[in-house]
Parts: sequence; C-alpha cells; structure tokens
Amino acid sequence: MPDLKIQEAKLLFEKIHSHPKSYDLQINEEGITGSDDKISFRLYRTGERVDFAVTIDGFTFTNTTGEWNNAMVMLKSTIRKLEREEENIKIEQAIDKLRKYLSEEN
Repeated sequence: MPDLKIQEAKLLFEKIHSHPKSYDLQINEEGITGSDDKISFRLYRTGERVDFAVTIDGFTFTNTTGEWNNAMVMLKSTIRKLEREEENIKIEQAIDKLRKYLSEEN
C-alpha cells in the first residue's frame, strides 16, 4: 500500500470530523469505517497503535505513524453523539404520532 502523508491524512481527518454526516460512519470490531461517493476510509488498531487508510479510485493509501489513537476516540464520540441525536429524533416522531392519534376522534 502506498503511504499517505501525515499532512494529507490530518486534512482528511479534519474534513471527516467536521462533516461527519457526509460519511457513512460505522464502528466495528476493527475500528471505524466510513465512506462517501468518492472515498472510503478506516481507522483501525494494529497492536498498540491506530493506522489510517484511505481508498480512492481503487488505490489504498495508509498512514502508519501511529498518531491516530486520539482521532479514533474523537470520531467514536462523534458517531455516538450522532446516534443519540438520531434516536432522539425517532422518539420525538413517535411522540408526535401518539399525540396525533390521541387527538383523533373515534
């Protein structure tokens, strides 16, 4: 796999972290994966460190500097926050449906 320079990797992570809803983010056993219509990426644990891999046009570029532990923690926190927001929206929609149902005359 070709190397992903640390500057490029950091810029990409900042873009992902600042627009998390633009990516299909998933937490799995190996780490975090995500994609949009142009790229896919993953942050994954290799021993004690976390590596960052990006795939575009069939080529995978990897940054193995091991500077990604905090990035993984940050992104997991962001994903969980988005999941909570989504759950709260579903709850609000259900409450609205219940109120509508209760206000209907039989």
